Amino acid sequence: YKNEKNDKNYKNEKKYKDTLASVRGSVPEELRDAVHDFEEHRQKLKAPLTATALSRILTKVNTLAGGDIELSKKILWQSVEQGWKGVFPLKEEDGGDKASFLDFLKEEA
Repeated sequence: YKNEKNDKNYKNEKKYKDTLASVRGSVPEELRDAVHDFEEHRQKLKAPLTATALSRILTKVNTLAGGDIELSKKILWQSVEQGWKGVFPLKEEDGGDKASFLDFLKEEA
């Protein structure tokens, strides 16, 4: 006895995994750890990435980073650290506010 519905679901699931694997395979070696971290983050948020979503995220990261691998990593890690589902331009790492606040505390003491 063969359940055709389950067989069809299995084929669709296998096709989905193959497609996701092909998208992962297109990621440059230097960027794979950051992409993997982002995928794990999305799993934890209970919002796993489809192949299409991953492809779009990677396209957006590439656009935001202007093709710079290091900047792409920072953008992906920023999303993980901030708990975001998507990717956004890198926030400026302006230490000026922190330094001025520390100076203020020193002056008050």
